[in-house]
Amino acid sequence: MAVTLLDNKSLGLNFEVMASVKLALPSRENLDAFEQMVQAWPEVIECMTVTGAVDYMIHIITTDMHAYDNFLRDKLLGSALEDLKKPASA
Repeated sequence: MAVTLLDNKSLGLNFEVMASVKLALPSRENLDAFEQMVQAWPEVIECMTVTGAVDYMIHIITTDMHAYDNFLRDKLLGSALEDLKKPASA
């Protein structure tokens, strides 16, 4: 299996964010639903299940802050998953 490494800057992807995601109700059904949604979002290049105060850490890459804001509003906060709490960016 071949692996291709891409240069984010050459692709115009200059803005990276690590965001924590907490589900209001981390049931198996909600965890599975969130993981399915994340797979459809090309901005998310990594999604990690974590323990503690949050449920996930997601690594997001976009062209700039405005594109991230659009992702946050339209996809993450605008998702059909009602049990998603406001994410915190790092």
